Amino acid sequence: MRVLTTIYGVPFGPKRVVAVGEQYFRVLDMTYRQLLMGVTPDDLELEEIDPDEESD
Repeated sequence: MRVLTTIYGVPFGPKRVVAVGEQYFRVLDMTYRQLLMGVTPDDLELEEIDPDEESD
């Protein structure tokens, strides 16, 4: 997993766009920590995004 973007000043901690394999997701801090602990995006029911369309 790698972080593409981190946005600070968001309620509930930083918001990140992360790449997990070939998939991209927008996550808040708590979800990011779960991914770091090895929980899969499928287990977290994350919705894949297109990082080229991110405007945050």
